[in-house]
Formats: sequence, structure tokens, C-alpha cells
Amino acid sequence: MLAQINAVIQKRPRVETGYTATFFRINDTYGFKMFGYEDGGDEDKKFVQDIRKLQRVAHSLGFAPAVGRMFKVEWYGCPIWGYVTECVVETWFGRHCTFGREDWNCPEYDAALDNYENDEDVSELRSRMMDNNYCTSDLHWHNVGYMPDGRLVCIDFS
Repeated sequence: MLAQINAVIQKRPRVETGYTATFFRINDTYGFKMFGYEDGGDEDKKFVQDIRKLQRVAHSLGFAPAVGRMFKVEWYGCPIWGYVTECVVETWFGRHCTFGREDWNCPEYDAALDNYENDEDVSELRSRMMDNNYCTSDLHWHNVGYMPDGRLVCIDFS
């Protein structure tokens, strides 16, 4: 699996990139989520272990993709920790928004944001997370996605 992950991250563009996390699709079922911080040392490893644990518990509660093994890889010459996770079909943004990720000044932005904030599935996901003491302050439209069965799940716990 590690060789396959290395091949993917060296050759393919990122699927989703946040402030700290990057997700690469390995195949239709699995992806690799990695977190770039300092030097790939013990603190980075502990952070990724904690995030993976949060997602594993969230998966058992039904509002996150499953997680797999954790790996240390090299990306652009830097050691980085990450873990295998189930792929979502697409993010909420990808399914519902027609404008570009960085196009915040378009006329459709406000309507899309209202649609996101009033989406029943998003509200249910937010409530389930809060009922289980998960922080939802970063539950924006790039951090939720649809599983193949149509469920909306949280995909970022960092």
C-alpha cells in the first residue's frame, strides 16, 4: 500500500487541499489524507494519530469515512504523516456550486452559502456531531462530502 500511496502523491494533483491537510485519491474507494507541519517528527505523528482517532470514532458514530493505516511519506523532500481513508464521491461544494473554489466575489456565492447553511443534511450532520461533543466550527462546504450511499459525512477533523 505504501508504494501505491507514494506513486499517487508524486504523480497526481491534490483532490482537496486545506490549510493543513491534503487529500489524494488512490482509487475509487480509498484516498490518502496527509498533514504537513514541521518535520515529520514525533509531534507531527502524534497530531495525525489524534486526528485519525477522532475520525475513527466519528466513523463508528456514522458521520465520517472509515480510516485505515497511518504512513510516513516524503513529499517535495519533506517527511509527512498521513493515513488511508475512504473516499467520498464529492464534497458539498463540488455537488452544489458552479463557481470556482476561490471565486468569492461572484453573484452565486451568497445564494450558495445560504443553501449550505439551510441544507437539512448539513444541519443533521452538524447536530449529530455536536450531540457527540465534536467541534463544528470548521464544518464548511469543503469539509463535508457525500459517501457512495448518499450519506453526508465530515471529512476533516484537523
